[in-house]
Amino acid sequence: MRDATAEGCITRCGYNGNSKTIDIRVKNIRCLADFILDSDLRFPDGEGACTLKGPDGSFELTLSNTENGRELSKNVLSAQLIFEAVSLDNAREESFGKVALALNCLSSVTNRKFALTVLKRIIDWTPGVTERNALIYVETPEWDTAEPALCNAFVGTAERLLSMQSGERQQIAMRWYRFGLHAETADEQFSCFWFALEIASQALKGNEKSPSKCPKCHHPLRCENCNEFPTHRKYPGEAIRQMVECVHPESADEVFTTLQRIRHTLMHGGRIASVIHEFLCNEEQVVNKLAFVTWHAIGLMFNKPDPQESRPFDFGHVDNFLRRTLVASAHIKTTMKGDPNNPQLADFPSIQLTVDKTPIAPLSESATLNKC
Repeated sequence: MRDATAEGCITRCGYNGNSKTIDIRVKNIRCLADFILDSDLRFPDGEGACTLKGPDGSFELTLSNTENGRELSKNVLSAQLIFEAVSLDNAREESFGKVALALNCLSSVTNRKFALTVLKRIIDWTPGVTERNALIYVETPEWDTAEPALCNAFVGTAERLLSMQSGERQQIAMRWYRFGLHAETADEQFSCFWFALEIASQALKGNEKSPSKCPKCHHPLRCENCNEFPTHRKYPGEAIRQMVECVHPESADEVFTTLQRIRHTLMHGGRIASVIHEFLCNEEQVVNKLAFVTWHAIGLMFNKPDPQESRPFDFGHVDNFLRRTLVASAHIKTTMKGDPNNPQLADFPSIQLTVDKTPIAPLSESATLNKC
């Protein structure tokens, strides 16, 4: 059974048929996670740091201005989180959870932005240790360099599509689709793509009526008094299902059920990660599938004549819509100056970790463009 204390866990085991409790405590380690934050607020000049303490001493978050914060385009804060973790290897995820709790409260109190920018390092902060283990991190976006593939073919296709748009609803759907392409997280991307799909599906559902169905077996309901089957114009969910069946006829029911389940989760404040285990896919595949269906649905909305009907359209293709961050880490062991019983971050050696990415060779025009 689990013990809620910070020291570790108590294990119950049996020996020769007798059950007894053996107190085996796995000592957690004290860690310091060094973050950089983006915020709308900074401390006035001359003021020192402030420390926010978690309930029951679960963590301490010390905030201060970064040294070059005034020169940056964004106001940034330095944040050091002191907490306990099972091991240094598990500390990264635990630190994100604890600092998120603190930032949620700070945002609610101030009504201003507090956002994680980067985790620089995690250090074993156990008092009395001379030689310390640490993890040094460096992060870089997967798409931090623009691909040299913009060309007249793309511009020409965009010009033709502008003249073929069906109206305001299509423009709104395309706006949400654009927001989805540059959203930073899977949850945000999914929500934007879903908004675009719902708008497109509603616009394309037509006037055909559907029978009302039993919520349990999904068979059409019949009115015993009239001896007829009541019908209605397709509800938004039915219109989206119809669109999925049109765009993705293979396993359409499975695709729609998965997407709708995730949509309901997000609309009620949950996250994709909290339900993705229910399906035979991951976050990346879910976002990619929704983007695929949405892109085709928006394409079906173009209903005005093509000014250059004889020419093919040129479209770009990407294998993955999800915006990912590459994280490299180095596990080091180093000696800190100063008093081991009262460690200070200033006594930690300045260690810089850099990552060189090999740029992808530019694609040929035939590989970059999809003509249709």
